[in-house]
Amino acid sequence: MAACNTAAARFFLTAMVVVFAAAAALAPLAEAQIFSGLTVSSRVCCTATGNCPGKALVRTVVKLNCTRGLFATATVGRRTTTSSGFFNITSTTTGVPLGLAVVPCFAIIQLPVSAAICPALSTVSGALTSAVVGVGSVYGKLGRLQNATTLGFSLRTRI
Repeated sequence: MAACNTAAARFFLTAMVVVFAAAAALAPLAEAQIFSGLTVSSRVCCTATGNCPGKALVRTVVKLNCTRGLFATATVGRRTTTSSGFFNITSTTTGVPLGLAVVPCFAIIQLPVSAAICPALSTVSGALTSAVVGVGSVYGKLGRLQNATTLGFSLRTRI
């Protein structure tokens, strides 16, 4: 009889471990689903990599591309940099789980840019790209938005 109780206890404990492990694994997904959008803010400079410090990269379009599944990527927002090189893109149509430390999105600046805007990037083909990383959240008119910033731009000669 004791062996039966021990086996039942082991089964019960194993089942509880599986349930708690599954709940722990799904907790980040549940947290990720309460966001209504994504705001990416950063600054771009007129350097070979687009990273600052340096002169601001002004009047330049920055696209926010997000991965939506295995191989599907979509542009979910775009903004033009300010006179200080800053951009702020808010999108409620990312189609990706939010609330994660690493957001499956990239900020992209198509090259070349005009020599009048940035001589350092006027003769280069390709794009400046940066991964996007979450830095917190804020409540606004659109609900709870995940705040994010760029991780650091790099030159990609093939897009």
